[in-house]
Amino acid sequence: TNMTMLQVPLSAQHLVGAYWTLWVELTFYLIFLLVIWRGLDYRRVSVFCWLWLLASVLVQQPGNQVPILGIFAQPLNTALFVSGIAMYLMYRFGPDLQLWGLLAAGWLVMQSDLVQHADGLRHDRGMDRDPYIALALVTVFYLLVLAVALHKLDRVGWRWFATAGALVYPLYLLHEELGWAMIRTVYGTLGAWPTLLLTVAAMVLAAWLLHHLVERPSQRWLRARLAREERDRADRGTQESPPVPGRTDR
Repeated sequence: TNMTMLQVPLSAQHLVGAYWTLWVELTFYLIFLLVIWRGLDYRRVSVFCWLWLLASVLVQQPGNQVPILGIFAQPLNTALFVSGIAMYLMYRFGPDLQLWGLLAAGWLVMQSDLVQHADGLRHDRGMDRDPYIALALVTVFYLLVLAVALHKLDRVGWRWFATAGALVYPLYLLHEELGWAMIRTVYGTLGAWPTLLLTVAAMVLAAWLLHHLVERPSQRWLRARLAREERDRADRGTQESPPVPGRTDR
């Protein structure tokens, strides 16, 4: 069920705790299909982002009578998505007042949602998390992505960046359960910092192996298969095309 990314609406258990993000990602893809369907341009995407961000605020109001709005305009997640889109538009078209305003609005909504979320975890689950430390960390990542969007890091051409980017998803898939298992195994012997370094190194290595031994071969096979099927469809379409009236082949 987790492979469908539909475990939340199907009320299935997450195979790994971190997989809660799969449903969040899927809702984003579904929402953005509407934008793509009408055609992508700067104005349409920016207007959509403003409306989407507003919907994520309205859905938190008491007495909300539109449950589906909470599915597709999720608090906190929507603000993060909108902020990312705003920074991409800056990268693509250059910054302007509207995009700066959209980014600022996204950050403001995000910080409010983040603090409320952390307070909820503290009250409902007894998880003692300082929301302002989390906010500081998220803001640092905002600034890093913004530096990329404004082309401030264009001179940085480290080749390993591409490899690191390719390892993000396999690392996401593997890190939680395997990481905790490794921590429980070696922490008593090695202590905190050696355990941290060893666990990070092991998880990165496992992600690299998954990428090279599974992902890349699967991608090559899938591309070749899709290309072959596309050629077959084109050939069948050519063979089945009716002759043009009044025309004879020579």
